Parts: sequence; C-alpha cells; structure tokens
Amino acid sequence: MTRGTACILLLLIGATGCDDAPATAPPVAEPLNRHEALVVIVVTDSEGDTVPWSRVVVAEACLVENESKCPTVRTRGSNYGDGELLAWFESELEGPREVRMELTVLPPLGKGYVLGSATIEGLIVHFDPPPAAEPTRAQVVLPPNMVDSRQPVRVHESDHVRSRLRADAERFYLSERVNGTAAIDPVTGDWLWIGGGWTPDEGAGPEYALLGDRVVIAGPVIPGPSFAGLIAVKASDGELMWIREAVPHQTVAVSPPDGLYAVEDGIVMAFDPHSGGTRWSRDLIGKGQADLAASAELVCTEMLAFVECWDAVTGDRAWTRNTEVGSWLAIAGNVVILGSQAGWTAMDATNGDIVWEAAIDPGPPPILSPDSGQAFACAGIACFSIRVDNGALLWRTGLQKSVGRPVTDGGSLFVRVGEGSASSIHVLDTASGAIRERILPDPFDHGFCGDPAVTADYLAILGCGSFYTFLRID
Repeated sequence: MTRGTACILLLLIGATGCDDAPATAPPVAEPLNRHEALVVIVVTDSEGDTVPWSRVVVAEACLVENESKCPTVRTRGSNYGDGELLAWFESELEGPREVRMELTVLPPLGKGYVLGSATIEGLIVHFDPPPAAEPTRAQVVLPPNMVDSRQPVRVHESDHVRSRLRADAERFYLSERVNGTAAIDPVTGDWLWIGGGWTPDEGAGPEYALLGDRVVIAGPVIPGPSFAGLIAVKASDGELMWIREAVPHQTVAVSPPDGLYAVEDGIVMAFDPHSGGTRWSRDLIGKGQADLAASAELVCTEMLAFVECWDAVTGDRAWTRNTEVGSWLAIAGNVVILGSQAGWTAMDATNGDIVWEAAIDPGPPPILSPDSGQAFACAGIACFSIRVDNGALLWRTGLQKSVGRPVTDGGSLFVRVGEGSASSIHVLDTASGAIRERILPDPFDHGFCGDPAVTADYLAILGCGSFYTFLRID
C-alpha cells in the first residue's frame, strides 16, 4: 500500500450479546445496565479494495461528551487474511453516543513498518442492550502527513532512557550516569568509544558539548581518578586530548568555531578548546546555579534574576541587568533572550536594554537558526517559531499531546509528541510549521521516551527500552 493511500472503513453493527452460552451454565456477573456495540474495521487501498493481512490496533476510544467515560473495548481476531478486526464496545450508557477513536494502522507482517494512525471524530455509536441498534457506517482516510512506511535502520534494546542524546554530522552521542559519555555508530548501533564522565546523581549522565572535532565532557573521567573538572576527547575515536581539574563544569556552553565556556558557583571561565588552557576567568556577582549562553561576541550568565554579560574574546564586562528569574538563557543575533515563567524577554546584546517581550508558556530552551533569524521552541502541546529581531510569532502548530525538546537541521523540525506507547515523532516544516510526517514506534514496543537527534543522514531517538535509528527523508 502506497503512502497516503490507506483508509479505514468502520462498520458499526449491534452486537447480539452472549446468548449462545449453555442454558445450564451459572450466570455471569455483569452490570445490569450493560450496553454493547460492535465495530468492524476494514483496511482498504485507494481503490476500495481490502488490503489482506493488514493490522489495526485500537489505541483509545472515549466518549466526546465526557472523556473520562471510556467504553470497555475488546478485540476479536488478529486481522486475518480478510483484513478485518472486530472491536466490541461495552458501556453503562444507553443510546447514540459520540465516540472519539485513536487507531494505529500496520501493514502486513514483513511488508514494511507502521503506515500511520487516524483519529475518528464525530462517530456515533449506538449503545443498546441486546438486541443492539441498526448498523452505522463511517469512513476515515489517512492524510499524507500521518503516514510512515519506513522501516527503521535499526531497533535494539537499550536501557539509556534517561540519557542525553545528541548528534553531529556523522555520529550519535549519549551520556548516561554509570558508563559516562559514548559515541554510537548510526547504522550498526555499536558503541564506538566511551570517553568518560559520570555522575553520582540520579537521572541523565554528565553534561557534555560538541565543538568541532572534539567532545567536551564535564565531570570525573572514566577510567581514572575521580575529579571535578573538564575533559576533551576526539569525536572520531574518543582519544583523550586534555584534562582540566578543579575548574567550573556545572554548566558548559560552546560557540563555534572555538568558543568554550563553563560556569559554577560564582565563577565563569573561557577555555581554549584545543589545549584546555584558561583564556579568562571572572567572578559573578552571586553564587549558585547559573544559566550560561555564548556567541562569537558575547558570553552571558543569569542567576537569581540578574544577567551579566562579557566580551567573549577579552572577558571585559559588557553590561548587567536585573530581570525575571530565568529558566534558560540564549543569544540569537543581536539579542539575548531570557525564558521565564512570565514569557520571553529579549535584551539588546550591546547594552542590555529590553527590545521586546512575548508572553510565551514556559518550556525548554529554543533552537536558534541564525540564517533564518528564527527561534523554534515547543512547550505544552504546541511548537512555534518566533522572529528574534522583534518577537513576532511566525507560526504555531498545535500537536494535541505534550511535546518534548525539538531538534532542527535544515528545513525540518523534529519533535517527540506524547509519551510511551502513545508517542510519535512529528516532522514539521520550519518555514510554515506544517506537519510533513509523523513517525510511529512499533506498537508492540513501549514507545518513545527521549528526544530525537539527527546526523546528516539519520534520525535517532531513545525508546522506552529501545534505541531507534531511521534514515532521514526530509
């Protein structure tokens, strides 16, 4: 079945109940007000012909009038050669009710990967005691941007659910608490090297940053003595390049081609990424957890509602400003953007004056696109794009479920939508916000739990017990 050509035909007919049981059998304990309806789901192609051996999974079915009232759904059969699936509904309510259904459609076994999913709106189901109501018909056609027939390059078991997954043009990298930071071959899934860094804290592994041909890792080295500082290894093979002990490492930021900065407990430092040598060091006005952002011209920190900025080359103080307590800091072109509970505040990078403010729901830091002058972010159940020079909203795309942190490369924005078995990866057009594609996990797996990362040729995401790699088509 080709992309965008699948459709689902639903035939709702009244169930006949369970009156074929022997008369001598003991009574079955059932609600006195039990009502039933039967759904026959048929997968057809664009010509209306049934697709043999296709499979359908009913992910969810709830009443529109009260979404907390979800009928019991039981399925019979497993989509035999006729391509049909029987779903038997039971509800305590009687009469015609509008039901919202979520379906996942799979091709025949061995014939590709997940085809997509569909949402059935405005479906009237007649819940009646046996004998049931007259048949009701409904048809749903899968839109093109809800179809994915690509087989993953690789899916293998992984326990790195809480890892920090990132990528450069050639490799994927992850950092997890016990084994430290590692590079992964995108095709085979093999660990190419383990460069070190570990943390005694629960959750994800140590912070790390990608800069040119090296990976800078914060935290103790593995193998070797425990120390607090920074290490740099070659991205290609993990060869150790330098170690700096007893330097700030709590938060690390980079600005290509050779800017490397770290902040911790009242000190911000600039390092030479080639040797690890100190370029400059400055004391912050306060101490504690600080946000850090850097560009080729400016380095800024935010702590306790106070922003400080320095010249990236000389370390000379550029300006300071009192503001809202921030949750992240970013530098985009000629503005420094602070994210807080109150929204986004953009400050002039030369003097700290407020340029614009936007009431945006709090969320993770945005993805900046210097060439287009856009900032992309996802928060709540939507992704959006903001012009960094004036704060204007360029587009906003609602995605119905909670979203993760996006990643972009070129003209596509990749973001995880939903969690666990109900999750997917949405591919959005960065110019318009239109949904280009939705990529689904294997419905018999536990779904996606991490955020995506992209190389030049591959897309990867950590599943809830698996590691998925897809070939990029964007």
